[in-house]
Amino acid sequence: NYHYLADPAATANDSMFYIITDSDDLAGDSNYTIKSLYALASYDMKNWIDYGIILEAKREYDNINDIWASGIDIGPDGKFYIVYPDGGGGGVGLVVADQINGPYTNPIPNNKKLINNWGGGLADCDGIGWCFDPAIFFDDDGQGYFTFGGGNSDSRPAAENNNNIFNIYKFNK
Repeated sequence: NYHYLADPAATANDSMFYIITDSDDLAGDSNYTIKSLYALASYDMKNWIDYGIILEAKREYDNINDIWASGIDIGPDGKFYIVYPDGGGGGVGLVVADQINGPYTNPIPNNKKLINNWGGGLADCDGIGWCFDPAIFFDDDGQGYFTFGGGNSDSRPAAENNNNIFNIYKFNK
């Protein structure tokens, strides 16, 4: 085995292609004990730079349980933005860095998450059963967005022809 990696997300700028993945490496097994993110980069899709673990979430942030299926994009300021789910549907957080390999910081005051299923975020899960699998996107005009999906709940049931278990938000400054 190379590493225990899963759930890749990718972004690019004019010179490099970047991939982040979940990593079980710190847990020493492949049992979905995912506490960190791993990064790779390439300028030609043949030769790869292995950055290793770029974020040890559980050690660096006390509000993350597991960090599965994160999203990444490069903002108009050239910084790397990662939206991460707090494992088990606990919410969606945001970290930012000048370089792919960090160091990452939480730009939200008081180390809050963007979305928190049990309170303490800027918003809650909006009736979605679990907040997970976020993505992030910066449009050509520089406006940023993030999304997340989730599971069925009584207030937002997933029924036939009903895909109302998905939210999209626009970032502000």
